[in-house]
Amino acid sequence: MAQGLKDKSRVFDTRIGSTTQLERSIITDAYAAAYVTGLVRATTSEILSLLPDDVLVGNTITDGVCTTATDEQVAKAIQGPQCQFFAGLREMITGSKHIIEKKGVSKGMVFMRTRMHASIEPEGKPILAKVNMPMGHLSNEEGDALSDEDKNTTLIETFVAREWDKEWQTRSLKTARKSPCNLTSGNSYGVCAMCPTRGMPPVGLSVILLIHEYDQATMEVTKCGKSTIRRLND
Repeated sequence: MAQGLKDKSRVFDTRIGSTTQLERSIITDAYAAAYVTGLVRATTSEILSLLPDDVLVGNTITDGVCTTATDEQVAKAIQGPQCQFFAGLREMITGSKHIIEKKGVSKGMVFMRTRMHASIEPEGKPILAKVNMPMGHLSNEEGDALSDEDKNTTLIETFVAREWDKEWQTRSLKTARKSPCNLTSGNSYGVCAMCPTRGMPPVGLSVILLIHEYDQATMEVTKCGKSTIRRLND
């Protein structure tokens, strides 16, 4: 419902090989999008406002709160008009008015920034959020992927030992823009690229072809340009 509402939203279009304006979809609706996204935030805000003054709130996101509130205090905080309205909507869809769930308990927490926190002596699975610090590429001494407990420890240790110029090393998949393509056949512009997915996307008007060791069979397409393709035909 919110697709294309920001006029500055741009995406990479694999069909033409360049960045284009993200257009609105057939169901884009600014009023509906604002209502849906604002409804949850209003509910969370009301819960926070109704918690006692002595309750600490360490981190709040759209649909979650890390707090020292007890179960009884939270139960009272969800009795406000906004929460009751939200509960009624949920009952219409699921048959249940239950709108809040305890995700975890910990004796202590380390809050670093929005969506980044770790647990100290958690009861069971750690309460962990590590935005911009993916750890899927890390492994333990046995070569196995890190458990949630290991990731929790790694995040705290990294945070405590941080320096102003320290960077987090990570790994990510290649985007469609950077995926290699092999030059395989001709089209109206002179060439066509076969991508690893075995699709045959049309070549756009803004493309640069990089030739490795002058071997056209191993060309890698990074950007497109009509004039470059014409010189290739020459």
